[in-house]
Amino acid sequence: MTLQQSLPWILPIIIVGVLYLRVRPGQERPLNPAQLWIMPVVAGGMIALGLWFSPHPSPTPLHIAILVVAFAAGIGMGYGRAHTIALRRDGDQILAKASSFAFMLLIVLMLLRQGAREWFASSAGAVAIDASMLFALGMIITQRLTMWQRVKRLA
Repeated sequence: MTLQQSLPWILPIIIVGVLYLRVRPGQERPLNPAQLWIMPVVAGGMIALGLWFSPHPSPTPLHIAILVVAFAAGIGMGYGRAHTIALRRDGDQILAKASSFAFMLLIVLMLLRQGAREWFASSAGAVAIDASMLFALGMIITQRLTMWQRVKRLA
């Protein structure tokens, strides 16, 4: 494998390393409920830009159905992932503890996305990439919204 072929895999490896350092499964971290909106807004903006500026084939009912299913699957995955994070109140702060399962799930999803990007070509690849971005958006929004609802119940 040449350097040119391995470059698309280097960024996901770096992201996994950063995620591990940030999340550290099994370690409790303070959770600020007032900041839960930041990630969905940033990710939504970045994904919207990615969708806007990337080339797309002319939409067919199948492509639209794939995108709707991907977004719906992201919503379901975000709800499930939010419930793998243990929350507890300690005095006046909320502590969150990510599970190893949730971290491994993120790695599997990133690998699947990268594999789909490599596997598909031309128009099918564009639809697969768009679907993966909508999946991620649905997952991020739903996870943060579900976490916010769970934190409100603890308060």
